[in-house]
Amino acid sequence: MKQVAIAKLLKRSPATIAREIKRNTGKKGYRPKQANCLVPQSYGWGLL
Repeated sequence: MKQVAIAKLLKRSPATIAREIKRNTGKKGYRPKQANCLVPQSYGWGLL
């Protein structure tokens, strides 16, 4: 699925989707578990 299609589906900016993918992509591809673990930190909430 293309990033623009994902953005439309989630009602988010394509730039937001691109940043999310860039921030959470490693050598083996996108890391959804890491992305989920980083949510509180990325929003400035600190560890819960």
